[in-house]
Amino acid sequence: MRPVKLLLMLPVYFIGLLMVMFIFTVLNKAFWDAQVRHLCANEGGVTVFETVDLSSPEYSEVPRAVNGVPFISDKRYMNPGDPFYRTSESTSEKKWGGVTIMRFVESIVRTSDNKMLGTRISYNRGGGDFIDISGAGTIFSCNSITSPFELSTQIFNLQGEE
Repeated sequence: MRPVKLLLMLPVYFIGLLMVMFIFTVLNKAFWDAQVRHLCANEGGVTVFETVDLSSPEYSEVPRAVNGVPFISDKRYMNPGDPFYRTSESTSEKKWGGVTIMRFVESIVRTSDNKMLGTRISYNRGGGDFIDISGAGTIFSCNSITSPFELSTQIFNLQGEE
């Protein structure tokens, strides 16, 4: 009689195990999302070392992104004679539970003297999902705190506008 009862209880145990795993992953992601929020609040954001005032003709020569924000080419793809270039680097650290925390640093540099005009730091959490068969996973980021375009908009001013 005991083996039959054990067989009947296996689905209940299996469902219980799945529920515990699901709850763990939800709590794990919530924990790392809170850590990312903390990192963003303490270290993230934009730091401007120098602003650049551009006249209307100079401003019109700077390529624009879709939303009208100055677009600065990455150093690897810049054209000869570009007055500014962008650098970016990222580091990642694997955490327990399938979570990866990534740090992104973007900088804009003046070509003539290689002076860094400003930096933008952001963080995100990737992975840590329950059962991820797609391989994509979820991401939490502090891009909502600092827009990717915020660095350009804080460094470059159209002369006469404040």
